[in-house]
Amino acid sequence: MELPKFPYLTFKSKRIEVIDSNHGRIVGDLTIRDVSREVTLEVEYNGKVKSPFGHTSAGFSASTTINRKDWGLQWNVPLETGGWLVGETVQINIEFEMIEEKQAETVA
Repeated sequence: MELPKFPYLTFKSKRIEVIDSNHGRIVGDLTIRDVSREVTLEVEYNGKVKSPFGHTSAGFSASTTINRKDWGLQWNVPLETGGWLVGETVQINIEFEMIEEKQAETVA
């Protein structure tokens, strides 16, 4: 079986913009099929919680909308009823969690 030529898409952040205590933006480069374009992820802070194991984590949601043709994704098929099988816009939704790592104490 042949492996796909472009098995991954990547996002590399450039900067974070804080809007308020629960909202922000992450601006970075989204690479799909070796084409990179700058996108802005709208981010919402979902809160912080301590697990039963003593770890503190914070949850976030991020989203953006892109036009797939900007990355060279052109494939499509006309439908018998009119229109096209694949729309031009793609909604990207990300749910992620960050776990706080305890700093090791240094002895002077």
